[in-house]
Amino acid sequence: MAVLAGVIHASLLVTWLVSPVVLAIAALLSWRRKCHQIRWRVVPLTIAALILILWSQFIVSMVRAQTPYGMYYQTSSLTDVLLIASVIVFSASATASAGKWKLFAASLLLVSLWIGVIYAPAHRLERIDLGEVTVNEHHVPAAVYIGQPTDMEAEAIALVHTSIAGDYFFDFGSEKVRTAGTHEYLRLPGGAWCFRSVRDMKFVEPLPSQRVNEFRVASPNGGILSWQF
Repeated sequence: MAVLAGVIHASLLVTWLVSPVVLAIAALLSWRRKCHQIRWRVVPLTIAALILILWSQFIVSMVRAQTPYGMYYQTSSLTDVLLIASVIVFSASATASAGKWKLFAASLLLVSLWIGVIYAPAHRLERIDLGEVTVNEHHVPAAVYIGQPTDMEAEAIALVHTSIAGDYFFDFGSEKVRTAGTHEYLRLPGGAWCFRSVRDMKFVEPLPSQRVNEFRVASPNGGILSWQF
């Protein structure tokens, strides 16, 4: 059963990856059949060509992200430009006079690839049930989110949200902490999305721990917040 689930998962990922190219080529075939009948014939051709170019840049980013440990995506101003260009192409696809829905779907999938594959590792944290959060030794309800922004599991970063003592980011790699403002992230079903890359965040030393695998920090609301995992 696990093997079957793995095959299905891999098939869906491959379909997601190649769909923009397949749809863009299908749109080009539609354009070729109708190009002598439509006005602004160059628009569908240009959009399809841009989709193929941006998709090829996405593949280059994937190849460069390969490390001995897995995939490590380092975003930059160039990837920001490529994502914005993909969004613009997605908007422009609505003006295509041939293969409109194919171009629309292809560009939408392309945008989802950039966000879901390249940006998500450094921005998305997954909701987990891990550890115990206390304030002054009293258990408090908390939502814990964790992400792996690098290719090393030991360098994971967690976000702890509490309604009593505020929100905090914890860096497992450096064993440091920082406060988290509600303007810095968006809570989603099953996870959270950080607007800023967690790789670029600055952390500080926590209070001395009293137990194994524990982070302690002075809460601005008073008291000591402790998270043990």
